[in-house]
Order: sequence, then structure tokens, then C-alpha cells
Amino acid sequence: MSTDSSRGPEEPVKLRVYQNFLHANTTQYEALNTVNIQTVICDETGVTRGAVNAVKGTNKPLGCSVGLHPKDQTISAIAISNSGNRCLVVEFTTQLGLRATGRRGSRTAFDLVRAMIEDVLCLPTSFYAFDLAPLALALYRELNIRITDGVDIQSAFPGSRKTSLEAILAIIGDDAGIRVDKDHIISAFEDLSYDPKLSSNRTALIQRAWISQFIAGYENAPEQFDATRHIDTTTKTFSNEKLDILSKWAADSVRLQYMKPLETEHTVMVGPGSNEAGGFHARSVVYKNRLRPDKPLECPTQSTE
Repeated sequence: MSTDSSRGPEEPVKLRVYQNFLHANTTQYEALNTVNIQTVICDETGVTRGAVNAVKGTNKPLGCSVGLHPKDQTISAIAISNSGNRCLVVEFTTQLGLRATGRRGSRTAFDLVRAMIEDVLCLPTSFYAFDLAPLALALYRELNIRITDGVDIQSAFPGSRKTSLEAILAIIGDDAGIRVDKDHIISAFEDLSYDPKLSSNRTALIQRAWISQFIAGYENAPEQFDATRHIDTTTKTFSNEKLDILSKWAADSVRLQYMKPLETEHTVMVGPGSNEAGGFHARSVVYKNRLRPDKPLECPTQSTE
């Protein structure tokens, strides 16, 4: 990832993020190995019509994802990506979008931003996202944004609800030309927390939006999505009263989910590492609590007395 370090504090950040979810095994898909997502990141006070038009100027579906505040799970950022590998990220750092009475910020100023974002999410070409139902409710609850023609990617599959990884694997299939990097996808989707100071959070947000639009146009996937019922939260479908109730229920459910412990206790088997630097190898005894290399591991100390 590269950034322009000379920017002012309120100027947009321009960077390139290389997708690492999919890798080409044949020349047919070799372009995947060099995809860099040209991204513009700005806070809610700096959204411009030009930045919005840069991502909406295609006739193909868009991809959308959000980053959540690590404590209260409100929307901290939204990413919108198009088929031309362009992405717009809006960070809600000044809280202009909060609708609660008494909050700081100009409602009039945010109305202009909200209208531009809503314009993109109401395009007739549709936009795609994973777990779109709770996202649509959060957009209304926190930013007063209503959507039309939104497609929940997992809804294309009948039966039990698929995870993001399972949905991607189902659409890509067993295509020998593309290798799906399961570890990177799991890491990007299992934690939607967003801190603008962490480049890993930004990268995951952008890649989630990118894969959403890629899935929408992959080979025969459009035919599969044609039968999927689209999500519409405009007033012609939901009154304010109904949407207020639904969005509150959704918020309560999310907060309960994130009240679960952030740490997991493991029982591990430890052996000497394969290098000469004094390292060690740890393996979880219980598979469902398996260890991951990108998560910190703390071992309790034991007295030798």
C-alpha cells in the first residue's frame, strides 16, 4: 500500500491496495495477480461530487462494505468499489452523521454528504454486499441513508446461511484457474472493526468492497443473482416507524454479539520450533479454538519453585 504523506490533515488520502483474496493459476485470470484498487479516502466533511462520480461512473454493479467502531459497533467508515478497481472510502470521524439530538456537528452539512452516498447506493445498476440486511438497517439508523436495489450476496444460495468465505467458494467453484486464499478472506471478514490509524483495517475494508463487486460479475454469477430478491428500504417499502423498530432490534442484536469475550482460552501442545532462534511450535488441542498466526498469543508464566 502506498500513501501520499504530503497531504494536509483534511485532504483526501490516495492509495493503492493490492487484492490478495484471489490468485490466478492460469493465464486466463492472470490479471487478478496485479489488481490494485485505486482508492480515495476522505472524512465525511471532505466528500466531493468528483470523488463520488469516480466510483459511480460505470454501468456495472458496485460493491460495498463497512468498518465498525470497535466499542459500540456503529459505522466508522463505508467503502464503495466499482468494476474498474476504483474505491471510495468515507470515514465518519467528526460524527456529523449521528442523528441523536444534542450531538455535535451540522445536520445541514451532513445532509449534503448523505445525499451523495445515498445517490450511489440507489443506482439502478445495483450494489452488492455481504450480510446486507443488517448493513441496510445500520445505514438508515446511523446515517439516515435508504437504499434501493441492494443485493445480499449470501441470499443467492438456498438453505442454510453461508459465511462470506463459503459464498465466495460457492461462486468461484472448483475453478482450477483461480485459487481462493481462505486465510486472507477469513481474516478480513471475521472482524469488521475499523480504526483509521491501522492500515490493516483500511485494507480489509477496501478488499471486502472489491470482492463484493467482483463476485457480482463473475462468469455466470449474474444469472444466479437475478433470482435474488433485492433489498429496498425506501419509503415505498418501509415507513419510518417500521424501519426505526427493525433497525433498533438489529442494533441490539449486534451489541449482544460483541459483548462476548474478546479472548479465548486455549489448551495447547508446545514443542521446539524448526529454526535456531529459540522459537517454539504451539498447536491447539481443541480444533474449534485453533490458533491463528495473525493473533497475539499470551502464555501464563509458571513458577519453577
